[in-house]
Amino acid sequence: MELANHAPILLLETPFMSQTGGDEVRAYVQSKYNLALLALGSYLRAKSEFGVRLINMVKDRIGEEELIDRLRAAPPRVVGVPLYSYNLSESCRVIARIKSEFPEVHVCVGGPHVGMFPNETIRLPYVDSMVQGDGEEPFLQICRHVMEAGRADALDGLGLDELPPGTTTKRSLAAGHVAKPWAAEDLDALPMPELSLLGDFTRYRDFLSNRVMAILTTSRGCPYKCHYCSSESSKYRSFSISRVIEIMQRYVEQGVEYIEFWDETFNPNKRRLEEFADALLASGLRVPWGIRGSVVLHVTEATLRKLKRTGLRIMQFGVETFQPRLIKYLNKATDPATIQAAFGTCRRVGIRSVANLMVNIPSSTRDEMMADLAFLERIKPTYVSISVYNWAPGTSHYRDALRTGLIDHDYWRSYAADPRGVEPVLHALTEMPIEEVYRIRDAWVWRYYFNPAKVIEHLRCMDFRELIRAGGIAGIMVRSRIRDFVAQRWRRRSAAGTDSTPQVIGRSTEAAESVGGGEIRRRLVNGMPDVSLVVLPSQTKAAGGAC
Repeated sequence: MELANHAPILLLETPFMSQTGGDEVRAYVQSKYNLALLALGSYLRAKSEFGVRLINMVKDRIGEEELIDRLRAAPPRVVGVPLYSYNLSESCRVIARIKSEFPEVHVCVGGPHVGMFPNETIRLPYVDSMVQGDGEEPFLQICRHVMEAGRADALDGLGLDELPPGTTTKRSLAAGHVAKPWAAEDLDALPMPELSLLGDFTRYRDFLSNRVMAILTTSRGCPYKCHYCSSESSKYRSFSISRVIEIMQRYVEQGVEYIEFWDETFNPNKRRLEEFADALLASGLRVPWGIRGSVVLHVTEATLRKLKRTGLRIMQFGVETFQPRLIKYLNKATDPATIQAAFGTCRRVGIRSVANLMVNIPSSTRDEMMADLAFLERIKPTYVSISVYNWAPGTSHYRDALRTGLIDHDYWRSYAADPRGVEPVLHALTEMPIEEVYRIRDAWVWRYYFNPAKVIEHLRCMDFRELIRAGGIAGIMVRSRIRDFVAQRWRRRSAAGTDSTPQVIGRSTEAAESVGGGEIRRRLVNGMPDVSLVVLPSQTKAAGGAC
């Protein structure tokens, strides 16, 4: 660890600040590590002699001052940071501080936000280079150039055709060059993500069971074209099934007790899932594992029974809504009957399920929201996750809302160019006030979990470690609810006698709500944009399986 502390290449996970998530959301985030950073570090270790260190400010709860003190003791030469739109302000604040304290450090950024706002990102004064697409080979080449030249502006001495693939600098942008995203040709050829880069990786525990966990993906990108999701523009590629199982086996040998797959779509087609089940059974590997991103399509009882025997414990499904017209608006390739069948299959087989629901979809009504919540009760998922719709950057919905004038300004682009303050969460202005949407959602989730029948159901399916962990999570939720109740009472008293009418700005409305003690700006936009881009899910062929 002493050598790692003085490594010249730093990969940094910056603080995560959730505007609308409770304490349980923060606890969940703190239980994870960033697989993209681990992949970058593993590639550098395998392909170079550079020393690499990872710092996770989220997990280790490292503040800005503590980070700077650590870096003063051993200044890095290159810092790599992934950028996410919903964490942009925090990340940029930390990066700007690093660049201010260590001007000779080369700051390279990547991640999904960069692909959506490349020009705005590279123009940020504290960013030296940015990489679009897969980061492994581009970042390695950037590190080589900086280390060889010994200065932060090493890439400026290269011709445009000499820049690492997928890489853009301020100088190349000024010359009219923005690199195309780079993609690894053979995912199987990438080195296995090395858990040793995390330091004591046993600190990372599954949120629900407290088992030592590892995160994996069987693919990159998504074959579906959901209009509310920025992944609709991604290209789906997959690792071979044999490679995935090989990594699983290595992790178990190292002491991993639970593996969580974070694919955007784990089961892109029926055959892929069947072949994975057969291969994992044949390997003899038995380890508890779960799927974070799956679709309700291609979920057959025979395949799930095989997967259950291998150790599959939980599947998380993107449901979003059960209303046919809203399903069409979201461009999801599903229907209520298919959704109900998938959850029924999980229940019969004994695999726990998570239903991701989305409320306050543009033009949705109170009756539709309540019908969706009622449908959730009928399909009986083990766990629920209910988000409030917002027009997210990089999506067809957001582009069409701008095109039709429903959103009167490109707030996300302005925020990307000057990422200070809170992000512009753009909620739809439906017939329900946004405060009521949040109130109904929170109350429903509370009733869903904290009722005698549900508590008994959980007690029956949990082992001892899970019971202990569930008690801790319940305590977090209770404390969060009490604090929010007190904060709401205080706000009501403070607002008494004041004009609480929202201010109308163009075709949008500004509203403020305090969550967790901070003032949160939510811009409300009326209407339901016409979706000009209608793309059906592609018939993707995954490595190791056909459609």
